[in-house]
Amino acid sequence: MYKDAESYKYCIDTHYVESFNNALLQYHDKRIVFGISNYKLRLNLAILDWNEHVDRQTISERQDEDTARPRQQASVKVLSKKTYNFREDIWKQWVQRICKYN
Repeated sequence: MYKDAESYKYCIDTHYVESFNNALLQYHDKRIVFGISNYKLRLNLAILDWNEHVDRQTISERQDEDTARPRQQASVKVLSKKTYNFREDIWKQWVQRICKYN
């Protein structure tokens, strides 16, 4: 999950931690109480999703302009589309296990 453990030794960079927490909220809303098995499932899906999409390539940049403050323009990076290849890998592993037992 983490690429360079030395960066976290002295809490130098929290970018990846914040990024993971953001991705986790897509799968696990903190206002909803889930059962233990459902919580673990959602946590594992969030981990798979984040690991596959961390450090996605930037394909372009766009300028966002706030109509209330026209002098403030923000450059926003446009990321490449998510792939979700991990779903196919999970499905293949599940089918292999089912066929193995039947």
